[in-house]
Amino acid sequence: MSKHDIWVSELRAGNKAVFAEVYQEYFDQIYAFVATKIDWTQDREDIVSQVFAKAFDGILNAVKWENPQLRAWIYKIASTTVIDFYRKKAPVQLDFEQESDAESPLQYSEKQVVVDQIVEKLKELWEEVHEIFVMRFWQQLSYAEISEVNGYTIANNKQIYSRACKSLRQHFTHLSLD
Repeated sequence: MSKHDIWVSELRAGNKAVFAEVYQEYFDQIYAFVATKIDWTQDREDIVSQVFAKAFDGILNAVKWENPQLRAWIYKIASTTVIDFYRKKAPVQLDFEQESDAESPLQYSEKQVVVDQIVEKLKELWEEVHEIFVMRFWQQLSYAEISEVNGYTIANNKQIYSRACKSLRQHFTHLSLD
Protein backbone atom coordinates (compact mmCIF):
# COMPACT_ATOMS: atom_id res chain seq x y z
CA MET A 1 0.00 0.00 0.00
CA SER A 2 1.48 3.35 -1.03
CA LYS A 3 1.81 6.45 1.12
CA HIS A 4 -1.01 8.03 -0.88
CA ASP A 5 -3.31 5.04 -0.35
CA ILE A 6 -2.61 5.21 3.37
CA TRP A 7 -3.36 8.95 3.39
CA VAL A 8 -6.66 8.42 1.61
CA SER A 9 -7.76 5.61 3.92
CA GLU A 10 -6.74 7.62 7.00
CA LEU A 11 -8.62 10.68 5.74
CA ARG A 12 -11.69 8.62 4.91
CA ALA A 13 -11.53 7.29 8.48
CA GLY A 14 -11.67 10.88 9.73
CA ASN A 15 -8.00 11.41 10.63
CA LYS A 16 -7.71 15.13 9.97
CA ALA A 17 -4.06 15.24 11.06
CA VAL A 18 -3.09 13.31 7.93
CA PHE A 19 -4.47 16.13 5.84
CA ALA A 20 -1.66 18.34 7.14
CA GLU A 21 0.80 15.89 5.56
CA VAL A 22 -1.05 15.98 2.24
CA TYR A 23 -1.16 19.77 2.39
CA GLN A 24 2.56 19.96 3.19
CA GLU A 25 3.41 17.52 0.39
CA TYR A 26 1.50 19.31 -2.36
CA PHE A 27 1.12 22.95 -1.34
CA ASP A 28 4.17 24.30 -3.21
CA GLN A 29 3.33 22.38 -6.36
CA ILE A 30 -0.31 23.43 -6.41
CA TYR A 31 0.57 27.02 -5.58
CA ALA A 32 3.08 27.10 -8.47
CA PHE A 33 0.47 25.60 -10.80
CA VAL A 34 -2.11 28.19 -9.80
CA ALA A 35 0.53 30.94 -10.11
CA THR A 36 0.92 30.06 -13.80
CA LYS A 37 -2.74 30.91 -14.26
CA ILE A 38 -3.51 33.69 -11.78
CA ASP A 39 -1.71 37.01 -11.53
CA TRP A 40 -2.72 38.32 -8.11
CA THR A 41 -1.15 36.79 -5.00
CA GLN A 42 -4.28 37.05 -2.86
CA ASP A 43 -6.36 35.33 -5.55
CA ARG A 44 -3.71 32.60 -5.78
CA GLU A 45 -3.83 32.04 -2.03
CA ASP A 46 -7.63 31.95 -2.03
CA ILE A 47 -7.72 29.45 -4.87
CA VAL A 48 -5.11 27.18 -3.29
CA SER A 49 -7.10 27.23 -0.05
CA GLN A 50 -10.23 26.30 -1.99
CA VAL A 51 -8.39 23.49 -3.75
CA PHE A 52 -7.30 21.85 -0.52
CA ALA A 53 -10.70 22.38 1.10
CA LYS A 54 -12.36 20.72 -1.90
CA ALA A 55 -9.83 17.88 -1.82
CA PHE A 56 -10.45 17.28 1.88
CA ASP A 57 -14.23 17.39 1.46
CA GLY A 58 -14.00 15.21 -1.64
CA ILE A 59 -12.06 12.51 0.16
CA LEU A 60 -14.33 12.59 3.20
CA ASN A 61 -17.57 12.66 1.22
CA ALA A 62 -16.68 10.41 -1.70
CA VAL A 63 -19.13 7.57 -1.86
CA LYS A 64 -16.69 5.52 -3.90
CA TRP A 65 -13.00 6.39 -4.11
CA GLU A 66 -11.79 5.01 -7.40
CA ASN A 67 -8.20 5.38 -6.22
CA PRO A 68 -6.81 7.82 -8.76
CA GLN A 69 -3.35 9.15 -8.18
CA LEU A 70 -3.80 11.59 -5.33
CA ARG A 71 -1.52 14.26 -6.83
CA ALA A 72 -3.29 14.14 -10.20
CA TRP A 73 -6.66 14.34 -8.48
CA ILE A 74 -5.59 17.45 -6.55
CA TYR A 75 -4.30 19.00 -9.80
CA LYS A 76 -7.66 18.31 -11.41
CA ILE A 77 -9.37 20.11 -8.54
CA ALA A 78 -6.91 23.00 -8.98
CA SER A 79 -7.58 23.15 -12.70
CA THR A 80 -11.35 23.26 -12.29
CA THR A 81 -11.07 25.78 -9.44
CA VAL A 82 -9.03 28.08 -11.70
CA ILE A 83 -11.65 27.68 -14.44
CA ASP A 84 -14.37 28.59 -11.93
CA PHE A 85 -12.32 31.64 -10.91
CA TYR A 86 -12.17 32.82 -14.52
CA ARG A 87 -15.88 32.31 -14.96
CA LYS A 88 -16.48 34.64 -12.04
CA LYS A 89 -13.80 37.25 -12.82
CA ALA A 90 -12.52 39.18 -15.78
CA PRO A 91 -9.52 37.61 -17.56
CA VAL A 92 -6.10 38.27 -16.05
CA GLN A 93 -2.55 37.92 -17.34
CA LEU A 94 -0.64 34.70 -16.79
CA ASP A 95 2.48 34.91 -14.65
CA PHE A 96 5.22 32.27 -14.66
CA GLU A 97 7.35 34.12 -12.12
CA GLN A 98 9.40 31.69 -10.11
CA GLU A 99 11.86 33.18 -7.69
CA SER A 100 15.13 31.55 -6.78
CA ASP A 101 17.36 32.56 -3.89
CA ALA A 102 20.40 30.95 -5.54
CA GLU A 103 20.34 33.25 -8.56
CA SER A 104 21.81 36.69 -8.80
CA PRO A 105 19.42 39.49 -9.77
CA LEU A 106 21.00 39.59 -13.24
CA GLN A 107 20.57 35.83 -13.76
CA TYR A 108 17.03 36.03 -12.52
CA SER A 109 16.14 38.94 -14.80
CA GLU A 110 17.71 37.23 -17.82
CA LYS A 111 15.75 34.07 -17.09
CA GLN A 112 12.60 36.12 -16.55
CA VAL A 113 12.97 37.70 -20.00
CA VAL A 114 13.01 34.23 -21.55
CA VAL A 115 10.09 33.08 -19.40
CA ASP A 116 8.11 36.18 -20.41
CA GLN A 117 8.83 35.44 -24.07
CA ILE A 118 7.66 31.85 -23.64
CA VAL A 119 4.52 33.04 -21.85
CA GLU A 120 3.73 35.35 -24.75
CA LYS A 121 4.18 32.50 -27.20
CA LEU A 122 2.08 30.17 -25.04
CA LYS A 123 -0.77 32.68 -25.16
CA GLU A 124 -0.95 32.00 -28.89
CA LEU A 125 -1.62 28.30 -28.22
CA TRP A 126 -5.03 26.89 -27.35
CA GLU A 127 -5.85 26.83 -23.65
CA GLU A 128 -5.74 23.01 -23.53
CA VAL A 129 -2.28 22.98 -25.16
CA HIS A 130 -1.09 25.68 -22.79
CA GLU A 131 -2.31 23.76 -19.75
CA ILE A 132 -0.71 20.49 -20.88
CA PHE A 133 2.58 22.28 -21.50
CA VAL A 134 2.54 23.91 -18.07
CA MET A 135 1.72 20.66 -16.27
CA ARG A 136 4.37 18.67 -18.16
CA PHE A 137 7.21 21.20 -18.51
CA TRP A 138 6.90 23.41 -15.44
CA GLN A 139 5.09 21.10 -13.03
CA GLN A 140 6.74 17.89 -14.32
CA LEU A 141 3.58 15.80 -14.04
CA SER A 142 3.64 12.43 -15.77
CA TYR A 143 1.47 11.92 -18.83
CA ALA A 144 -0.69 9.56 -16.76
CA GLU A 145 -1.28 12.30 -14.19
CA ILE A 146 -2.06 14.85 -16.90
CA SER A 147 -4.53 12.36 -18.42
CA GLU A 148 -6.31 12.10 -15.09
CA VAL A 149 -6.54 15.88 -14.92
CA ASN A 150 -7.82 16.60 -18.42
CA GLY A 151 -9.43 13.31 -19.46
CA TYR A 152 -7.39 12.94 -22.65
CA THR A 153 -5.51 9.74 -23.41
CA ILE A 154 -1.83 9.51 -22.55
CA ALA A 155 -1.00 9.28 -26.25
CA ASN A 156 -3.08 12.37 -27.00
CA ASN A 157 -1.36 14.35 -24.24
CA LYS A 158 2.06 13.25 -25.52
CA GLN A 159 1.16 14.35 -29.04
CA ILE A 160 -0.20 17.72 -27.89
CA TYR A 161 2.89 18.35 -25.73
CA SER A 162 5.17 17.36 -28.59
CA ARG A 163 3.44 19.76 -30.95
CA ALA A 164 3.62 22.56 -28.36
CA CYS A 165 7.36 21.94 -27.94
CA LYS A 166 7.84 21.93 -31.70
CA SER A 167 5.99 25.22 -32.02
CA LEU A 168 8.01 26.81 -29.21
CA ARG A 169 11.27 25.34 -30.52
CA GLN A 170 10.78 27.21 -33.79
CA HIS A 171 10.88 30.48 -31.86
CA PHE A 172 13.38 29.56 -29.17
CA THR A 173 16.09 27.53 -30.88
CA HIS A 174 18.49 28.01 -27.95
CA LEU A 175 16.23 26.29 -25.38
CA SER A 176 15.78 22.63 -24.56
CA LEU A 177 12.05 21.98 -24.18
CA ASP A 178 11.95 18.17 -23.92
